[in-house]
Amino acid sequence: MTTFLRFPDEATAQTALADFYDASYGWQTASLVHALDPIGTLYDEADPPAPIAGWHLNFIGDLPEAAQAYVLTPVSPRVVFAGTS
Repeated sequence: MTTFLRFPDEATAQTALADFYDASYGWQTASLVHALDPIGTLYDEADPPAPIAGWHLNFIGDLPEAAQAYVLTPVSPRVVFAGTS
C-alpha cells in the first residue's frame, strides 16, 4: 500500500527518512522491502498552475516513526506508483 507524504521541504524528508537517503548518493528509491518516489513540488490545476505547499514523496514499505507525522490521505492522489491506486 502506498503511503503519501508531504514534508515542509526536502531536508525534512531526508531527516525523517534517513535510512533511505545518503548525502553522497541521494535517495535509495527501492530495495527488497521498500519503494520510494521523491516527487517534490506538486502544482494545482489552476490557470496558471500554482505550487502546492510542501515537498511530496510516495512510499511503500514500513514507514519509519519519524515520518508518521507527514502522512497525507488524499482523496485523489496526483502521483501514484504504476499498478497501484
